[in-house]
Amino acid sequence: MGQMKIYEAIRKVALSCAKSGDVQTRADLAYELKDMGIASEDDARLSEMVYRAYLHYNRDNDILKSFVTNDGASSIVDQYEVNAHLDDDNLQEALSVIEKDLTLAKDNLQVAERDTESVLRLELLKAAGGVLKELEGTQQLTQIREKSAALMQNYGKMIDSYQSAEKQVKIDIKDFVDLRGAVSFMLQKYAVALVDVFGESIKVIDPNLFDFSKVKWLDVKNMQSQTELKFNQLDQECTLLVGEVAEHFSQTMNQIPLWMKSSKALGAKSGLYGTLVVGVISYLNHWLATQEKSMRMETEYAKLKNSILKDRVQVKSDMMRLTSIHKTLNDLYIPKAEAFLRLSEQVLSDDLNNLIESLYSNETAQLKQERDAILTRLKELERSINDHNENLTLYDGQLKDLNGLLDSQKEYYQAAVSQKPEEPNILTKVFLQEKYNKKLHEWVVKNGSLVTAYEDMVVDVELAKESLATHKSQIEADKKEYDSLRRKLADLNTKIASKLTASPQQKLEVLKNLKGLLSLLHAGKSVVESKLDESMLEVVQVAEPNFDNELPAELVSKYQGFCDGVVSEVRASGVDVASNVLRELGLEGADVAQQVSETSQMAMDKLANLLQNASYLQSEQMRSQLTEDVYRRELERLQEEFKKSLSNISNQSDALLKALGKANTATNKEDLRKALIELSGGKEYQFTESDFDAMLRGEKTIEI
Repeated sequence: MGQMKIYEAIRKVALSCAKSGDVQTRADLAYELKDMGIASEDDARLSEMVYRAYLHYNRDNDILKSFVTNDGASSIVDQYEVNAHLDDDNLQEALSVIEKDLTLAKDNLQVAERDTESVLRLELLKAAGGVLKELEGTQQLTQIREKSAALMQNYGKMIDSYQSAEKQVKIDIKDFVDLRGAVSFMLQKYAVALVDVFGESIKVIDPNLFDFSKVKWLDVKNMQSQTELKFNQLDQECTLLVGEVAEHFSQTMNQIPLWMKSSKALGAKSGLYGTLVVGVISYLNHWLATQEKSMRMETEYAKLKNSILKDRVQVKSDMMRLTSIHKTLNDLYIPKAEAFLRLSEQVLSDDLNNLIESLYSNETAQLKQERDAILTRLKELERSINDHNENLTLYDGQLKDLNGLLDSQKEYYQAAVSQKPEEPNILTKVFLQEKYNKKLHEWVVKNGSLVTAYEDMVVDVELAKESLATHKSQIEADKKEYDSLRRKLADLNTKIASKLTASPQQKLEVLKNLKGLLSLLHAGKSVVESKLDESMLEVVQVAEPNFDNELPAELVSKYQGFCDGVVSEVRASGVDVASNVLRELGLEGADVAQQVSETSQMAMDKLANLLQNASYLQSEQMRSQLTEDVYRRELERLQEEFKKSLSNISNQSDALLKALGKANTATNKEDLRKALIELSGGKEYQFTESDFDAMLRGEKTIEI
């Protein structure tokens, strides 16, 4: 199928997306194109076609905006731009894009650091109410809601900024992988050229490419969903309690006229006293109940804060790792790869190219052309394999996230489904349909969103499994083709070498510069084989402290003993105190006495609950303080390790900058070669005159 037809199809889908306001992932686009009768796989080739269609239609904005990578992190056009410039030999344009990406990554890391630091800093809250709210007892509950909402707002900013930083670090990685591929391709061209001259005396060893898909990423989505669940539970309960407390206060106040009426027979004075006693005890009962509820919510708020504290430490710790990855790529690996691409061909090309071109006859020239095509395809396959590895990591992560959410929501889903009303059968439908419709509506309002979300996730799991299987199949096919082409390449190299007629004089001409060439090729290979330290691969794990046996035992015991003592004393004497008050007022035999006795007993029960919850709150607050201390010490330890890591990177960067300075100011090829070898951290290839002779006799093999 012609490229123009594919471009037209891509633009047609883009126009449809622009009209509807939709955005499609690359996987969505691949599916859409198949429906249009265009064979297309979800792979790097499709990314290239989207980019080429974008250019073909004069940098069409609809194409730019409509298609995103499968992780949704960036547009397909932006993601492929560096590769496209490298393929088109527009190195400066590629480097310009990479420089912008690195700057953005640095900025996002700084924003994430700021938002992580401020997550626990809450703005001062306005007083929520006035005198009535104070009397009702709803003000404290309202303040807890506002505090938790402000905390979650800060938490959301932290998660968002971390994800932005992570996204840009992933782009840094991809930029280096793209540059690495270009360097590897260039080095391979010169390596096989040497094979043409010296045959089996030169052996090309494939570079050991570091697999950046091994880098793990912090699962902030699951972290956030768990925290939001805790917040929602707290917020909903506070909302219900505010309404409950306000209603109870209103009911208590509405009872006053009834108490006054029941006490009238005692006379004006005694009736007033009776009403006051009952009213005071009833309000005390209300106040104690309100304080008990507020303390319970304060305890839940403390638990939420502790959970967020742990997440903050987790994010802050992993931010150090992201910063180390960024700095390694920004300060070391990308500058090295850029320098080799920009400068090394000045050394490698002239003499060797002229010599090699003179060696080829018409027959060998055709074989060389075939080999060049294989080298190009190998580069494409390397790019495709990297792309599939990224998607394997993506869909594997999605499956873990989705299965985790399904497990956490399964009980609620099953409960909701079990409550769904059954549709009446055909015999009773006429009589019960209206009642059924009403019940179904109520069920949908209460449970519909939960059930729909759960069932959508079930579908998403199946789609993720299919995508995972597809990419596994494609990567296996790519690797199979890659291995086959490598074998074919080796055969072609043997054929070409057997047909070339390099004279001893020509070989000696190459040998004059062979040591330098080998040194530079080995230096370039070390750049291609750059890898991340093991400490940068895994998410920094922060264990949650367990203080069940570490809270100050003496303090807890004394506090609990005090609470138990007060409760016991109050329970024993509380009703007697109320009876004595009634006796002093001459109300002992009145109807109101029973009300006083019952209300007093309720108040004592609520006081007991209040003190119990005060104990829980005290424990949680102590636990929170101890947790903060442990996390603070752990962060200090991690920061010391982080400083050492950054210092090591900075030292390497200083040495690299010196070598880059030499390379950029070199006035001849030999100085440039030495500078390029130096910036790779390598040494001149050790090659003696006897090695030359042995290689010419076919007695020595040089590995590249």
